[in-house]
Amino acid sequence: MNSRVREFQAAVSSAGLSLDLAYFSGFDAEAVEQFTEHQFNGLTSVVGQVYTSQMAQVVQKLREGDTVGATTAWTEVAAGAAVLAEGGTMLQSIKYVLRQRGVPAGHCCLPLQPLTAEQEARLDAHFGLSKV
Repeated sequence: MNSRVREFQAAVSSAGLSLDLAYFSGFDAEAVEQFTEHQFNGLTSVVGQVYTSQMAQVVQKLREGDTVGATTAWTEVAAGAAVLAEGGTMLQSIKYVLRQRGVPAGHCCLPLQPLTAEQEARLDAHFGLSKV
């Protein structure tokens, strides 16, 4: 959380007012650091579309103050997040995985390029997917 936000919170508090704001991290891989070092209290997760329960567990552990548990939970997701992001195709990869799991996720519009057969095969192998 930056100093201007802290100054604002201090001013509101000194005026006797209550301010309940949520501060969201938007980068999955840095969520633990942003919660522990910058006082974030929520996460807008991209990989959470594929790793729903695991990313919920990361946030739950962070809110409980269990940094070790959150780091462990993230470690279980990190390899898959790297596969999803290979070649700058995070969004296309997430949509592909969801479609292969039967979720109507649609396709990306241009200028985003579709995945290659090799990229799809890599995702199939990592996530244990079969063609729908």
